Amino acid sequence: MSPIPSRLNSSTSSTSSGSSTSSPSTPYHHVGRTRTRQAPYIPSYLEEGQQCVVCGDKATGLHYQAITCEGCKGFFRRTAQKRLQYSCKENNDCEINVISRNVCQACRFKKCLISGMTTDLVLDEQERNAKRQLIEKNREKKELDQLMGLLKESFPCLPINEVKSIVDNVSEAYCKWIDPSLKMDSNFRFQDPVEQFNSLMTPTLARTFAFLKSLEGFSSLDLNQIREIMTSSNGWLEVQILKTIHKIDVENWLLLIEEDAPQGSPPRSPGVPLGNLRFEKNFIDDLKRISESFSNLQMTTEEIALLSAVILFPESLAEKNPEMKKQKKQLWTILEHIVEQNASILDFGIERWPKLLNKLMNLQMIVNRHSKVFFEATNAREVARLFT
Repeated sequence: MSPIPSRLNSSTSSTSSGSSTSSPSTPYHHVGRTRTRQAPYIPSYLEEGQQCVVCGDKATGLHYQAITCEGCKGFFRRTAQKRLQYSCKENNDCEINVISRNVCQACRFKKCLISGMTTDLVLDEQERNAKRQLIEKNREKKELDQLMGLLKESFPCLPINEVKSIVDNVSEAYCKWIDPSLKMDSNFRFQDPVEQFNSLMTPTLARTFAFLKSLEGFSSLDLNQIREIMTSSNGWLEVQILKTIHKIDVENWLLLIEEDAPQGSPPRSPGVPLGNLRFEKNFIDDLKRISESFSNLQMTTEEIALLSAVILFPESLAEKNPEMKKQKKQLWTILEHIVEQNASILDFGIERWPKLLNKLMNLQMIVNRHSKVFFEATNAREVARLFT
């Protein structure tokens, strides 16, 4: 398989009656380990040594419209979020400083408000989650933009007529050799498992061989070279699973296969429930997940054909042969071009191409995780249903 192209705050401890505070740079001990507290980020707008307007501790920034320390910021946020009510045991005029701030919470909160802190700026849990999701979405978009930039730098543009010629050639070969259902001999069901396995693998590998030979640059390779390429990785298996997952009805979880009904009997249902396949549940679950994931991309036959060619392209040849390296690069370039072009039609935006790369990696992982399923002779009959 050809690889995808590259690309605390200080804290205080408190009790109901009081607390002790420590400097941000003071080490503290926990279960025999010594760790130095990490100083919070200090904005440039703060003056050197500026103090918290509530308790006088070292300020860390503008929090809820007041210059405060981390301790008072957290205290104010928790009070507002949980709608906590406090009562003063004295005369509601307790002195609030670094040492006494945890003695009377009522007077501390009162001083927060007097100092300009406002509860309107404190986000509730739903708002905090929404903000967190927005930050994560922006981070992902930034990463996707960076990846797209790297890809565009790596792959130069190709002439349109050259792109069309390669796409037509790959698509035609895919529709001829890979996409058609694999028809097993009528005696297949009566064979023993080993015979079934051989009957399944022979045409499967032969068709993959024919598809690979039809690609530009591969026609000169002999049978032994092709066999070595195909057996050195799970690429041929990834291509078959890629075809399979695009024949799964993800709404009803049916495998849409073509099975000939015996003469005189009613037509068979075109769909086989995935749960009826005799595979381990974790394999079926992974098959469902990857099928649903790819279905969201709404890939065209052209895209599936190009992706299959990319999957089968041997990295070993690209490393040894400059012409093969160029061919591999062209396939990636064209696949990206087609995927991006269709993204605008399907209203996907720029995320469609990097999403495809991510799903391709997931496909590889699933095939590697469950590859033994396809090489157990006792599974040949069920595997044949997947490959049809």
